[in-house]
Amino acid sequence: MEFSEVRQDLMLEANNYRSGQDGRNEEPNDIAQTNHNSAVIEPIRRSWRMAFVDLQILSLLHTQRLTGYSIRKNLNTRFGILISFGTLYPRLKFLEKVQVLKSAVATRSPNSPGVVTYELTQKGIDDLRTGLVSYQNSLRTMEQILEMQT
Repeated sequence: MEFSEVRQDLMLEANNYRSGQDGRNEEPNDIAQTNHNSAVIEPIRRSWRMAFVDLQILSLLHTQRLTGYSIRKNLNTRFGILISFGTLYPRLKFLEKVQVLKSAVATRSPNSPGVVTYELTQKGIDDLRTGLVSYQNSLRTMEQILEMQT
């Protein structure tokens, strides 16, 4: 079984994922409430562990800037994941805190309010590649375990 075949099973994990509740990631709200000095934030930046939904978000931003709305829409249409804005925006803030993406305010016209767009940083590109390799290795290991049981 290849990565693409197992993706459907992993989508269940991402669909049920709630930011930080599985113990793999720091809660975005916990980070916001801590003292923002580098002694506190820097270890989190170095040690954050990527969830499957993080890989999906970063992959969407690999080629273009997107708004939060567009990210949510693409997660649904491309990956079959329906994520609430109440889950998505704290996740985007967390990903910005660990410096894998950055936001900018863009204006559509002089009279319209600005819209926030997100794009990958170089660290985001590097972490996306590393994360994909890690997940592929994990999938191979799971396949080996399943083959041993049959």
